[in-house]
Amino acid sequence: MNTFGNVLKHLGVKKGDKVTIYMPMVPELAIAVLACARIGAPHSVIFAGFSSESIKDRVLDCQSRVVITADAGYRRGSRWR
Repeated sequence: MNTFGNVLKHLGVKKGDKVTIYMPMVPELAIAVLACARIGAPHSVIFAGFSSESIKDRVLDCQSRVVITADAGYRRGSRWR
């Protein structure tokens, strides 16, 4: 959590900057949420059920400085992309 918070700081995220998290249900999701809370960056979590247009609208509406995502994950034993 501290390490990922430092990564966000290195990317220029400061207290009050908004962060969007678009990830499957993986342990890294909790780490990202806690890292944002630790550095004081409000976050918005987007789960995978939305269309690409909805995701774009949510990111733009939130005025996020950073979007955290994953390229793949596992759900019920099978790979998700």
